[in-house]
Amino acid sequence: MKHIRYILIGSIESTMMNMRTGRVRNKPMSYSLSPISTMLTEDGDVANIRYIPNNPEILVSKQNVGDESMMYKMVKKPVFTHGMMIVPVSQKNLIKYMDNHPGNEANQSWGLPGQKAIFRKYDAEEEARKSNEANRNLSEAMRQVYLAENSKRVAVAKYLNLSHDNVAFMEQDLMGYASKNPDKFLELLADQVVMRYSEIDDAEKLGIIKIEPTRVTWADGRQIIVCPNGKDPKRYFTEATFDRGYIGAWEEVKRELSKIKRGVVEPEEVLDPTREKAQKLKQLTSDQLFEKAKDAGILEYKVPNYVFGKYKGKGAKGFSNLIDESEALKDMIVAALSN
Repeated sequence: MKHIRYILIGSIESTMMNMRTGRVRNKPMSYSLSPISTMLTEDGDVANIRYIPNNPEILVSKQNVGDESMMYKMVKKPVFTHGMMIVPVSQKNLIKYMDNHPGNEANQSWGLPGQKAIFRKYDAEEEARKSNEANRNLSEAMRQVYLAENSKRVAVAKYLNLSHDNVAFMEQDLMGYASKNPDKFLELLADQVVMRYSEIDDAEKLGIIKIEPTRVTWADGRQIIVCPNGKDPKRYFTEATFDRGYIGAWEEVKRELSKIKRGVVEPEEVLDPTREKAQKLKQLTSDQLFEKAKDAGILEYKVPNYVFGKYKGKGAKGFSNLIDESEALKDMIVAALSN
């Protein structure tokens, strides 16, 4: 005999039967639907429905039941066991009730008060497609943890407040997130807001802008934007830069970032070496200055090189040697660290 299957979804779905393995949790789990509900008719009217096993009709208006006071004995709750309800095709009234129930995922467009998806009709082919898509996305997300452009990986890590200064730790954290949220991880990798957030984070670290609890300003204190209470100012400014009113401010941030990252810093923009903080930094060895720059996040790591603007050195030693060889690079790192 053929059957129709309905499965629970949402918060209850984690306890249901695995359709591929057939395994269920150790203890039986049941979930009952009310035998009385409402539906939306083809004419757009709300109608009352009931499930009475021996009555072919589900519309209350069409059910001939005699004594309504005995209704509590006539109705029966549809029950899910292990997250599933298996209905023989001969039980047409129950199938009709389930197909027209407001808890059916297929009926969520009705928009009835308090309506939410509780179950859905099981379609083996559709479930296989969903499973395959989920597996593909999971596989792709885990690949992209290691293969995506480093700038994108760093941007996502910053946006999620994960490790990003150390590549090994960053990949470990990203893998943990991607394995649990593959669809969201892939979405973040392609999100322009996420990339811009990373650039604004760079602008803050390089001293181009200042992020305060309720506003964002230029380095000299001129106000760029006021942030509403309860909003993260860096995220708020990131989203605002896509609005017409802040395009000019964003273009200025980009110009300043470009100057520093390309090593094109005007003489007056390099900090006066007599300033106390700059003096202390200038006295550090190249190895010590490298560690300071790495810890501050102003160096980009592109395996196996550390990169700052146009300068690129292989590993920590290679970049430290570059600092030894280039006074201009040393001045720019000191400037970036001093802001």
